Amino acid sequence: MIRDALQRQGRDFIRYPLKHYLDTFKIDCVLDVGANVGQYAMHIRSLGYKGRIESFEPLGSASEKLRLKANQHGAGKWKVHNYALGSAPATDTINVSTHSAASSFRKLSAIEHAIDLTTVGQETVTIVRLDSIYGELCKSSDNVCLKIDTQGFEMQVLEGAGTRLSEIKLIQLEASLVPQYMGESLIEDLIAYLRSRSFVPIWIINGYTAKPSFQLYQADVIFARSDLL
Repeated sequence: MIRDALQRQGRDFIRYPLKHYLDTFKIDCVLDVGANVGQYAMHIRSLGYKGRIESFEPLGSASEKLRLKANQHGAGKWKVHNYALGSAPATDTINVSTHSAASSFRKLSAIEHAIDLTTVGQETVTIVRLDSIYGELCKSSDNVCLKIDTQGFEMQVLEGAGTRLSEIKLIQLEASLVPQYMGESLIEDLIAYLRSRSFVPIWIINGYTAKPSFQLYQADVIFARSDLL
């Protein structure tokens, strides 16, 4: 009914206003955490984003592909870091999936997945806290967007940002409504955590939906710092 009323006024819902947010908040540095082979970075480049990108991908094979793409399309403004971000510095084992973007420090939950996510191996990787390297990546004058897609490890990345979260303007992260990985924080936990640190959810994008039930399992949530709204 709301959609019909808006359409009668010549208006409609915006499907995915990421470009609007990048422009409105004058984002000039994107921290691309869980970059895989550069899908998100290439997407924001396609939207016209010309600022710096700092991509973090712990898997060796994915980071090699990512580095090639950054060299080809980065124009000197796209750097690749071959390690993970988390709540504490460590060396840990990541479960490598048949679908590399689904590789995770956590084991898969028991739910039925739409694609084959069989674990085909493990890789030992380095984990660092974001706040320990933030000063090397970002200047105080930067307008920073933090993107997190880490397959159930999102809360650990946020915790590792520490007080540096207050210097970030925009956050986009993947969140589960139904546990995809054992022990992961769900969407309500992530929203509550960020609300307590003065971030407001401003957009939700539908993600993985189970069939035939059409139950939404995952979504991307975009947050903005409340003092900027």
